[in-house]
Amino acid sequence: MDCRPDTATGDTHRAWLWLLCVMPAVGLLLVSWFTRRFAPEAQGHGVPEVIVAVARHDGVMRPRVSLVKILVSALCIGTGASVGREGPIVQIGSCLRSVAGQWFQLSARNIKVLVAAGAAAGISATFNAPLAGVIFASEIILGSFAAESLTPIVVASVVADVVQVHVGEHGLNPAFQQLNYEYVGAWSQLPSYFTLGLVCGVAAVSFTKLLYAVKDLSEKWLPSWWARELVLGAIVGVAGLAYPRTPPAISPATERNLA
Repeated sequence: MDCRPDTATGDTHRAWLWLLCVMPAVGLLLVSWFTRRFAPEAQGHGVPEVIVAVARHDGVMRPRVSLVKILVSALCIGTGASVGREGPIVQIGSCLRSVAGQWFQLSARNIKVLVAAGAAAGISATFNAPLAGVIFASEIILGSFAAESLTPIVVASVVADVVQVHVGEHGLNPAFQQLNYEYVGAWSQLPSYFTLGLVCGVAAVSFTKLLYAVKDLSEKWLPSWWARELVLGAIVGVAGLAYPRTPPAISPATERNLA
């Protein structure tokens, strides 16, 4: 019996390890070049760009932004970058509605409402959360709960969720696992809720500050954008090797399809 190690299998395994390190770096490099070349507005998280468009440009967004955002988001996820679904879908949905409003030559006020409706529809369909989509779009994107704007936002959010129920990955199931917990109304529980809110608030602010601190440091240490993307992408790849569940954020439906 031949007990020698299978060198071919070992070489293949090492090749895959190198590929896991290289793919995020190459993906980030391509994404950065693509957005810089065709749509700088598609850079970033997505939500801040929509807020800026509503606050400073009357909701007007270029048509190419939605197409570029779709392509670069797919490229990011496909190459293992650590990205979420909220930012891209908000910007894509808002941009499509903005383009529709411009096409029909609507007023600036109506275009803003359409942009918020697109954001609500995106959140609703992605997370199976129509109420969250309405609140998010009204409070964060539009900054208003006026009746004339709330009605189209609610309609867009509900219709998007109905479509998701029939063709989406969640159906009638919640996108996030629900905790088996019931609030019994005891006053003794209120301090724990207060503490939880305080801790979560501090954690959220700390995470945001850390995120922008890393961004500023990377721009200071690596002034060249292409070198910055390669180095940071390689770091993501190494993190993926150390923690295999890190990149990408795979949904249960995708896992079932890959199985």
